[in-house]
Amino acid sequence: MLKIIAQLWYKIALMALILLILPLAISRNSQRDLLAIGFTNFVGKTRIVLYDPQRHLSAKILDNIDFPGFKISVNQRIAFSSNGEGSAEVYVLDTHLTHTPPVNISQNALTRDHALAWSPDGRYLAFQSVVDSTGEALLYVWDGEKSINITPTDMDDTAERYEVAWSFDGRLAFTTGFGITSTYQPSEIYLWDGSTTINLSQNPTGEDHAPVWSADGRLAFTSQRDEQYGIYVWDGISIKNSLPDVDSFVNIASHLTGFFSFPTWTNTGALAFEGGSQQYTQIYRWDGDETTNISQNEHSYSGNPRWSNDGRWSFVTFPSSQMSFEIRDTENRPLLTRESYFAPAWSSDGQLIFCSERWELSIWDGRGILKIATGDFINAQWQSGSQAICSVS
Repeated sequence: MLKIIAQLWYKIALMALILLILPLAISRNSQRDLLAIGFTNFVGKTRIVLYDPQRHLSAKILDNIDFPGFKISVNQRIAFSSNGEGSAEVYVLDTHLTHTPPVNISQNALTRDHALAWSPDGRYLAFQSVVDSTGEALLYVWDGEKSINITPTDMDDTAERYEVAWSFDGRLAFTTGFGITSTYQPSEIYLWDGSTTINLSQNPTGEDHAPVWSADGRLAFTSQRDEQYGIYVWDGISIKNSLPDVDSFVNIASHLTGFFSFPTWTNTGALAFEGGSQQYTQIYRWDGDETTNISQNEHSYSGNPRWSNDGRWSFVTFPSSQMSFEIRDTENRPLLTRESYFAPAWSSDGQLIFCSERWELSIWDGRGILKIATGDFINAQWQSGSQAICSVS
């Protein structure tokens, strides 16, 4: 009996030691791209854990928060929303400081605030603040000490939402979104350069959206000009009259593009997008001179292309009866095809997370597949920035 009791106490002590050192082991693991996973339960509360896919270790970071839309930075700070004195306020938790409470960075208790995106270096956080009484959305950047209002002041109407894209040198491009209930105003793209906010797209009569930065500082976006949609590229440096030089914008493959043509950059600096004039949209790559159909799926729609740092890439296909994604190697040869209802996401070190079912999150490391989470709603984000969502709805 004494031997059994001793063995039991040994197991309890060992488990307590594991639970004690697990968060510390993960926090010191800065060379790997860690994964933050948010599970939302049936009453709408979210738990966030930090998962190390190489060691298969996880540690709870937050529990019982009110909203699932958190964001993790490259230096493992978590931005999340929770009910405060008013509707919702944004808090930032540094996961390295285990005994330090989250910092409230919101500016007004009578607003609904949520985090949008961290800058690639983790220095800045963009967040949106919607005024309850008017529905007006304000845009802020938190620099680690203070929150700066960067909302454009030259809009004819008040924005209701923003979509943001950080460059690698700390500039923020963002799209203003307007609701159908207000006076119609096409969406516009603005630029915050660290001190001032200026109009980037300068296209008041057409829709502009989906800005995305390349590693070398070019900006691609979808734009409607002269009643035609196209993908435009600004070199990131050409300025005229203190604004981006519109004459320097390059319109690529206008015969293939439409409002659905969301651009993305490949690992080599080429530009990929959804387009085509046939029955099914395809994925094209523009190398600066020529445009090539690289998905080559004649009998299904192809979209959401994403590249790993080593040149492998993934995209989603969706015929009417089934949605799946495909992975191809650097020579564009198929590596893996799986059924999935949502787009997958690459880590900076070449691992891929995806929804193996509508409510299961799995990871592929190039050799095998491992299921790592199950839930009604899962929000999974690599600390390097990419994100995958699984939902039953």
